[in-house]
This record gives sequence, structure tokens and C-alpha cells, in this order.
Amino acid sequence: MLTIDEAALAAVQPELADGEVVLWAGRPNPRIHLHKHDGFLIPFGLIWGGLAGFIAWVAASAWLSQLNGATSPLPVVIVTSAFASMGQYLIWGRFLYAKRMKLRTHYAVTNQRVLAVQGFARRRMASAYIDKIHTVGLEEGPNQSGTLRFTDTPPNWGIFSADNQWQGWNIMSIGTIPVFVDIDELKHVYRLVLQLRAQSQSPLVGA
Repeated sequence: MLTIDEAALAAVQPELADGEVVLWAGRPNPRIHLHKHDGFLIPFGLIWGGLAGFIAWVAASAWLSQLNGATSPLPVVIVTSAFASMGQYLIWGRFLYAKRMKLRTHYAVTNQRVLAVQGFARRRMASAYIDKIHTVGLEEGPNQSGTLRFTDTPPNWGIFSADNQWQGWNIMSIGTIPVFVDIDELKHVYRLVLQLRAQSQSPLVGA
């Protein structure tokens, strides 16, 4: 049985058109979930951050000990520290950022569209009409939760594809096409969208 989250319903209400009815509304599960990008980004972040931190440490040590008349490595330390910080973001920082953004994100399926709304004072919204959705991609996670990806063109689901470009850096980013990230009732929402899409593509009786 699909549920309608009251907070999500209130968030998407201003975006609804006349005659549009909400059939499901929900929010991302706030718990940390791993996605397919993490299999690459976490090891990459460890290597990136570790290498940058090592270079910064060597440069600072050389400066402090004045080995071989070393000049100040301050520019090197600053640059490598920035790279090390980026590595820390890839390892764990983006998970904390995603959790924060999940609390500001709401999803809905109506009789006409799928919608994603994010933010309060500065709102971002993405939607796609059901009859224009080409593919619905399902990624199952733990406890019947997971992610639904909608495309309006034939998709390319590879990690390095245009469909997934930079997505792992910020999985909660609102693009032009909604993505329902880490939602509960995954299979129920998936079947609802497929049913609505099938109905929208059925020829009218007597046409």
C-alpha cells in the first residue's frame, strides 16, 4: 500500500497543475546508503587524499628542517591540502552532505508527472511527464529501499557515462530529470510509475 508523506505533499503542492493529483509522495531515507559509484569513488578518494597529504607532509617537513636550503613550500602545502580535503570529501564528506540534503528533498508521483523538489527558501524542482519517460531504472538497496532513475532518452547506465557524469560527487543534485534517491516502498513506486506509463501510452478507445 503506497503512503503519502504529509511533508512531501506540502512541499510539492505549489508545483502542481490544475487537475494534477498526487498518488504518492515521499522523502529520501536519511540513513547512509552505498551506491554503485562508491565502489570507485571511495578507493579513488583514499588514493587521492593519501597522495596529496603525503606530498604536503614532505614539503612541510623539508621546509621546517631547511633541508638542502629548501625554500618555503607554502604554495605546495596549500595546493596539496586542498587536494587532500577533496579526498576527504570523496571518502566521507559527501555522505554527510547527502544526508543534509535528504532532509530538504521531497518526491512525488502524480497522475501526470514525477517530481523532485529540494530546498526551502531557494527551491529547485525537476519533473518529467509520465508519457515522456523512456526508461525507469531501479537500483535496489537494503530494507526494500533504493533508487529510481527516469530517462527521456535511451539510457547509458555505465559509471563513466554521460547519464552518470559527476553524479557520485553529489547524489542529491537536482538535474533536469528527477531521480528518486534512497526511497522506501521502492518496488511499489516503481510499479506505480510503470502502470501510469503503460496507461499513458495505450491508444484511446474509439480512436
